[in-house]
Amino acid sequence: MKHYRMFIDANIRDAARKPPIHERAQPPPPGRSRDDLPIFEQNEIHMLTTDFSFLDPRNLEAGLADKLRRLADDIARFQDGIRPMPEQLEAAPMLVDWHYRFTPLGVRLVGDVLHHPTLRSGQIMTSQIWVADPKGLWARSMSRFYRLGDPKLSNIDAALALTDDFNGKL
Repeated sequence: MKHYRMFIDANIRDAARKPPIHERAQPPPPGRSRDDLPIFEQNEIHMLTTDFSFLDPRNLEAGLADKLRRLADDIARFQDGIRPMPEQLEAAPMLVDWHYRFTPLGVRLVGDVLHHPTLRSGQIMTSQIWVADPKGLWARSMSRFYRLGDPKLSNIDAALALTDDFNGKL
């Protein structure tokens, strides 16, 4: 038992001496690439961005900070009980024959869009959905409001089943 205790104490001491991963994950030394590093060091440096390239700061989309500020402002208004203004919804693209899809980025809507400011009419997948009208009239994605037309009929039963599971909270 004493030997076992010494082993645990030694491991705790070693772990305490090892700096946290954010301090260990430094760029490779000058003249070396990450590929030259041992595999365990490569993984410590870029394991998240290898699997999720959108997390790499070099891949952040232009205007993301402004988009997030507008989303945060809308969420604050929703929390204060203020719903989208009619003119906001009138200017929003319409999504018809839509269904939801779970993705690594979150819940997104797939459907036929009309009057999108940057895309041609046709089938699209929205950015992540952050807020949706309980009456099914609109949804707020990462980038904009969408007016919601009729969903695909097969989507309605699945949506009703999900509402019981989540009970309105994340």
